[in-house]
Amino acid sequence: SNAQNTRMGLYISPCINWISTNDNTEAGSNIGFNYGYGIDILISENHFLESGFEFSHRGGDLNSINYNVQYLNLPIQIKMKSRAIGYWKYFAKTGPSLAFRIKERVRPNNLQTNEKHSKSALLIVNISIGAEYSLGNNTAVHGELFFQNNITTGLNYSNTDNSLLNQIGLRLGFFF
Repeated sequence: SNAQNTRMGLYISPCINWISTNDNTEAGSNIGFNYGYGIDILISENHFLESGFEFSHRGGDLNSINYNVQYLNLPIQIKMKSRAIGYWKYFAKTGPSLAFRIKERVRPNNLQTNEKHSKSALLIVNISIGAEYSLGNNTAVHGELFFQNNITTGLNYSNTDNSLLNQIGLRLGFFF
């Protein structure tokens, strides 16, 4: 039935953000927090299409300016899952996200401009590995280690050719 081929879930993700550039710019990291809704759609026995939406807090420090930007991420990922080993299944997934800026906070805001400092949209590449523990039927808890890296420039005023808003974190979720 279709119900067994589709699962939905909620998750939270504490993470570490940093900005990388292709020059020797002074950069620092900050703590972020993501949360969202995921949906797994069965493609074949061990392959799923995973999508949903995620509220993502990204940023970091660059040249003594702190960027804290909230994006709405829309991922489309392929998830490869192992067969069950006891109550456990292991997985890896990868794919792009399109991210749209919701709001930003820049400190100190001494640039005195009405323009935003971050890009209004990003293209992000996601890579994750993780495990899920079955609670019976289609219900499971899962944890994964993820890395997100935008492949389009993240900031407008970084005075570098490319500023990437990187993120690494731990996603904890509940699927049903």
